[in-house]
Amino acid sequence: MRKQLSWFLLLPSIFSGYALAEVENAPYFDQLLSADYAQLSRQVTPIESAQRQTFVPMQLDLSDPDFSNQVSLQPQAGKLEGLAEHVAKTSAQNLMLSATAEDGPDTVTPLCDTLASGSLYTLSGVQKDGVYCYHFEVKQRSKMMALLVGQAETTDMKLSVLKHGADDQLFIVGTSDHPGNADEVVSAVVEPGHYYWYMEAKAAENASIQFGVSVNSAIDAYEPNDTPQTSTRLPETRNMIVGNIDSASDLDYYLYTVEKGKKIDIEVDDSHSPKQWLFSLSVLSGSVEREDNTSHYVATEGTQLLLQVKHNPAKTVDASKQYRVLLGPSVASMQSSSVQGEPDVVRLMYSDTSHLPNVLRGPAGLFLTTQVYNKLTWQAKLTDSTGQPAANAQVNFLYDLNLYEYDFQRDGYHVVWNPSLDSAYTDKQGVARGTIIVGRNNCELEREVVHTAYVYNHKVTYRTGFDTGVWKIEVPGTPFGVGDYKTVMGVTLGHICTQKVLNVEG
Repeated sequence: MRKQLSWFLLLPSIFSGYALAEVENAPYFDQLLSADYAQLSRQVTPIESAQRQTFVPMQLDLSDPDFSNQVSLQPQAGKLEGLAEHVAKTSAQNLMLSATAEDGPDTVTPLCDTLASGSLYTLSGVQKDGVYCYHFEVKQRSKMMALLVGQAETTDMKLSVLKHGADDQLFIVGTSDHPGNADEVVSAVVEPGHYYWYMEAKAAENASIQFGVSVNSAIDAYEPNDTPQTSTRLPETRNMIVGNIDSASDLDYYLYTVEKGKKIDIEVDDSHSPKQWLFSLSVLSGSVEREDNTSHYVATEGTQLLLQVKHNPAKTVDASKQYRVLLGPSVASMQSSSVQGEPDVVRLMYSDTSHLPNVLRGPAGLFLTTQVYNKLTWQAKLTDSTGQPAANAQVNFLYDLNLYEYDFQRDGYHVVWNPSLDSAYTDKQGVARGTIIVGRNNCELEREVVHTAYVYNHKVTYRTGFDTGVWKIEVPGTPFGVGDYKTVMGVTLGHICTQKVLNVEG
């Protein structure tokens, strides 16, 4: 016996939640024919083939002059290494229930017969004006795709997906009502809970249809963005996109608008899984021109770019693999930078080290610009081509604490640049920063000098052992940084390993 309800329907809105529908327009569940009149075939087939053939997102009319300019993107391996660790999880446009709290999984009694996801079921004996309902459960946040296919020429079905909420309220997740016998598809990102296929026969005579649902939890944070109309709107800052294609039919769309004319960067990195995806870029309005042999583009004010990412049919779908795309204003300058050790370092002066060889190109004598005991801090501030802080820009800090290595062939110590890397991304103020614990274990005591310094009006004589190093700052894909190889090797770094007091005067 079906349970009769006074129930509410909440109508879907892509970006703003749901609106309450009129209660009197909703049919009751005791009118459903799924158990009493129609016959469900227990011989089911996998849903994947129907899913690939059915789900064709709305396409843009590229014959329109405003949509005709397309740019082909070529992968640039290695440009965005480590990007996945940087990028913060972005809130997707989830289908949230705004009117009431949801029932927990143990408090819901399904109102219709329960079927499993991932299969295509055959329903026979469908009659005009019939209403058919089946229940399925979603265990975790997933992308759901409900299908109704295989309609005869004289059949016309309407498909809705409902969610079972608190107090037996029902909410419309989505509805598909194409003319005639066209396939019906409802796709949405949904939260854990209980859902229903709700199928209405507008025209049918003892008809047979097929229906099913795929539920995929291997989705990225940008879903749902399977059509141009539901594309992820990117802010005008430098965007680091890390996404995945969760099925053969999945498409990811990203919309980027250039509010002011500027130079922008568009970089694709699929180095971890070459040719796994296909990337295409459409210019919806304005214009964009690529600079030769670079990832830089000059875009006019008001330019709209639509990026599409899809599965390469020559490859096997693997939702665990991630693509990386950088899209946003180019870095135009480095406003400032600083690298320093602890504030209480007893520094070595040039007069203390001038007798030692210079490790850089330049005058004789060693000057240790930066000196550190144990903790080294660095930061850099970047601006974009509009003069605003360049957020989400990668900055690399490279350093080598021990430049001298013994060369057995030449029987002596020689300078060898073998840097370590500390990478960070700029915040909303355009500042990237990092802290490095250099550690005493890295000490090789390459040099030792005796020197004096004044501490609290006392003249103190020290014996200091230190290693000679070099640091650099680089902004990948740009000419900006500190310590350009064309001028010098970098900036000298003194790692002070030991400092012994020999004498105190005054």
